[in-house]
Amino acid sequence: MHSLKSLEDVVMAEHVQLVIVDSIAALHVKTQNLTFGQWEQHLLGITRQLKYIGDTHRVFLLATNRASTIDSENSVVQPFDITERGVEPIEEDSYGIADTLEDDFEIHDEVLRELDLSGLPTVSPSLTLRSTQQSSQEEDEEYTLATSVERAEPVMAQLAESDDIVCDSASESED
Repeated sequence: MHSLKSLEDVVMAEHVQLVIVDSIAALHVKTQNLTFGQWEQHLLGITRQLKYIGDTHRVFLLATNRASTIDSENSVVQPFDITERGVEPIEEDSYGIADTLEDDFEIHDEVLRELDLSGLPTVSPSLTLRSTQQSSQEEDEEYTLATSVERAEPVMAQLAESDDIVCDSASESED
């Protein structure tokens, strides 16, 4: 849950409006010897904490279940589809998966464009915090959060000078 506390700190400090979690596994703390029920409860706890962050800070949360694994005889390549024959990997050519497995977040940009086209409220990409599955989670979390804050500072300064900033009506009444 340490990474979720760090996430909440960044959301508060940088006034993030959209959090994209590329895989819940990116937030999963490595634990050993858990039964399936204990592991399921752990993931439900992560989900509850994300919902709390979204509700408390009025942040849009987008969580995907997309993850990539090494293709071998004993593993399932994700993303996958469940058919009458069982679990089958999704064909790369038919869905363009090869392009989305890179960490360029084009799939998220497409989702944001679709939200804009459908008339739903959208968030500037500069106010978006993205989390992805990392191999060395503890070291990469600190690096990712630190570099996110460093990159966000010039953007936040630019936004402060912009005329397009709209204040929340609740915060105006508190002043």
